Amino acid sequence: MREYRKNNFYASIAVTVASAAALGLERYVLQLEDTPLKKTVDIVFQAGMYGGLAGILINGILATNR
Repeated sequence: MREYRKNNFYASIAVTVASAAALGLERYVLQLEDTPLKKTVDIVFQAGMYGGLAGILINGILATNR
């Protein structure tokens, strides 16, 4: 059980760092003109954001069922 908590802690740190990097990149992309690159990055970020939220929800459900 202790090993699971330690791995979960490291995973949450990794998700936090990745989220901060993604937010920084999105702030840079928002400065771009209305180009196809910006639209593509917007779609990718929205998919990643909703996927991340779903992952957090699933992780919470699995953690409470143990």
